[in-house]
Amino acid sequence: MSHCKQLRGGYFRNFEPVITAKSLSFSKLDKIIRQLRLQFKENPASFDVPAFAQKIY
Repeated sequence: MSHCKQLRGGYFRNFEPVITAKSLSFSKLDKIIRQLRLQFKENPASFDVPAFAQKIY
């Protein structure tokens, strides 16, 4: 369990970003955006914002 840390008797995952700001390049960002667009085309409902989280202006 090298990716988990112990905190007060329980374990929590060490959530670190997969891509750090130093290694973020235009080509990597472009690839991420293309993947998100494909996912949105396949299942746009998964990108909907729940009613309780929508900000009313």
